[in-house]
Amino acid sequence: MSLFAKYPVPHLSVSLPRFTVLVVPGYFHTTKEASTKDYHARVILNDKNTLNVIATTLKVTGKIQATGTITQSTTSDRRYKERIQDVDCLAAIDRMGDVVSYVYNAMAKAHNPAIDAARRHTGLIYQEARKAGVPGLTGEDERGFGYVNYLSPDYQATLLGAVKQLRRQVADLRREINEIITNQ
Repeated sequence: MSLFAKYPVPHLSVSLPRFTVLVVPGYFHTTKEASTKDYHARVILNDKNTLNVIATTLKVTGKIQATGTITQSTTSDRRYKERIQDVDCLAAIDRMGDVVSYVYNAMAKAHNPAIDAARRHTGLIYQEARKAGVPGLTGEDERGFGYVNYLSPDYQATLLGAVKQLRRQVADLRREINEIITNQ
């Protein structure tokens, strides 16, 4: 009898490079560990049905759907940082290229069957976005096709920095307008 027949419940198959681990929540606690010379991964399901994946990379093909909070953290403590410099975030955004609307073609669908090719999408074009020089914003998959990582903390910080720059510019313009009005 297969595990699915014995436990017909929602499950999670975690695929890590060279390993696939099947985790069935709600029935048992488990730790699956796998290693090769160059790679080590551990998948833990604890008694609170919390799944911990300890690996350098977790790849998911398809959609990730979550109820609750998703937290992604990057060490941000000033004590860990040096050679701190200001960044012209507006210029970086300009170098990313235009935000465009598009549909995926047949080659994209063949490359990744989980892509929704039936609807329009909005985003950046990899070849343009990589020119921005924002760390972690772009990369290439194992086949050499480019992607934009919209979840990159560096990308998000660049967007936040641009908003802050625009707020300062607006405040400066308001001051100038008030001076002009006052001096008339």
